[in-house]
Amino acid sequence: MSAFDRAKRLFAELDMISAETTHAGGVPQQNRRDAILAGAELVATLESWWLQTENSGGVMVLTMGEFSTDPTQHATTKVPRHLGFTMDMRSQDSAILNQFDHLLKAIVAKITAERGVSIDLGPATRTAPAPMAPAFQTGLIQAARHCGIDQTSLPSGGGHDCATFAGISDNLRAPFPSACLWACFLSSIRTGAITQMSTWSVKTFAVPQKP
Repeated sequence: MSAFDRAKRLFAELDMISAETTHAGGVPQQNRRDAILAGAELVATLESWWLQTENSGGVMVLTMGEFSTDPTQHATTKVPRHLGFTMDMRSQDSAILNQFDHLLKAIVAKITAERGVSIDLGPATRTAPAPMAPAFQTGLIQAARHCGIDQTSLPSGGGHDCATFAGISDNLRAPFPSACLWACFLSSIRTGAITQMSTWSVKTFAVPQKP
């Protein structure tokens, strides 16, 4: 890993779209305040921007891992009043994160005005990127080449302990040099639409030494 992306997270229990509960059979489309449709528009607009960003050469990931109505209130014939969701956006590029902030505010303002709903994004967390130590990266790459292992260096959209270590200062002098190695085993057996990955064991990680 060359670096761990900075992330912005909005929390599930506080991210909420609030609308109005009505009956499916008695309210026409133009009179509905539908939390699900508001959420769907939010997701679709953000995904469209994500694709445009990557087509322009930007690198980011956007995940909404939770997206649900209130199980104590929702029903087949109810227009949903509440929608809770999470949002996790990651990129090493501060400019992309700033664009996301401005875009999200603009989308929320548009949806609330046009659909008559309220959107509470709640508080957000934001973490700094954690670049891995160049010398350690070079050493891992050289070791992989020595062992005849294919390798590549890329940023990680996920988190890891070494990202925390890289941000810890030793008596405020310097971050703790860190590196991260991800081992990927791509051998698989495809049967129809099912991919069966080979079983991992300690022996999987044993690489014969070259003489």
